[in-house]
Amino acid sequence: MDDELKIRTGQQPPPLPAPKRQFWPDLLRIVAAFAVVFLHVAAERISPIDANHPEWWSVVVCRVPPSFAVPVFFMLSGMFLLDPAREVGARKIVRGCCRFLVAFAFWSAFYSLAFPPHRLYLGQFLKGPVHLWFLPALASCYLAAPALRAIARDRKAEEALLAVVFFLLCVPTTLRALSDSLARILPTTITVLSMPAFLVLLGDYLNRFPLNSIRRRMLLLAGACGLLFAIAATGLLAKEGLNADFILGASHAPVVLFSAAVFTLFQSAFAKETSSARRRGIVSEIAKSMFGVYLVHRAFIWILPAVPGPATLDIVLRSAASFAASLAVVAVLRRVPILRHVVS
Repeated sequence: MDDELKIRTGQQPPPLPAPKRQFWPDLLRIVAAFAVVFLHVAAERISPIDANHPEWWSVVVCRVPPSFAVPVFFMLSGMFLLDPAREVGARKIVRGCCRFLVAFAFWSAFYSLAFPPHRLYLGQFLKGPVHLWFLPALASCYLAAPALRAIARDRKAEEALLAVVFFLLCVPTTLRALSDSLARILPTTITVLSMPAFLVLLGDYLNRFPLNSIRRRMLLLAGACGLLFAIAATGLLAKEGLNADFILGASHAPVVLFSAAVFTLFQSAFAKETSSARRRGIVSEIAKSMFGVYLVHRAFIWILPAVPGPATLDIVLRSAASFAASLAVVAVLRRVPILRHVVS
């Protein structure tokens, strides 16, 4: 009532207090960033291995679980971007879009020039390395923020939209298993149009309306089933000579269920974390570098040689080394006045 009175009299309502930084999103952001590195190392290692190789299933098990990482990044963005306690105006939207697009331009040019063929073709620059697709997708979410925030204000509308889109995500997975030619069109269309916005809304919904214990257990069970289904389908379809990568896409039901389960697990397990201020500060500071780690890590995956021995050992050691090296580089770049803008 007071705010309405101030608006009518020409006075501006007081600004919203800055939300207190939470521990569990920072911790989840760190885990998700390491999972991205692990996922890309495992994906690189699985390519030359034959499906009948003795290490096939161990590599598949390494390859599939980290697929929760990118959906979780979108969900974390959603819980902050759509938070009604945070003011998101035109200036913040423009700054966010510029931040992502500048980072895309810088790192696309870097990867084009630093790695073969060492030339900056326009098409190659605009496409960028495969992991940079995340940046234009995030920019599109910022552009859609006013519409998404309007939807999020109505809980029933948000629930209905999430239910409808999730059903559309399930359909392509089923259709592709039944008829590859029919499903070839649907996943691309649905992914481009709905996947980032859907995950952003899902993160906002799960953050603002935490599930009760029964629903949380049901989601955790569904997430575990989604993970097992993705592992089995990836391994078995590949043995038949079929491409099963579609199952691991961020727009498909098994990965969405598993990602939502991971998000909810961290939320319920660490929401009331009572660590010391020093520990929370360390986690918070590391989390601020995860955006840069995501952008930098590909370079170290390509630079570091494979570790002799079992494939799983190579995946674990190279992932840890790539993550640590990326974190160190980002820590340095964040202290450079100009370059800090492309890693944070």
